[in-house]
Amino acid sequence: MVTIHTHLVGNDFLGCARETNFSLAILFVQFYFY
Repeated sequence: MVTIHTHLVGNDFLGCARETNFSLAILFVQFYFY
């Protein structure tokens, strides 16, 4: 499930930044909603 957001990120520069941010954001959202 975590690997899905990697396909949405197109740029390599923003890739590293969004990789960590999205992974933490997804975990936070999962705990927040679930």
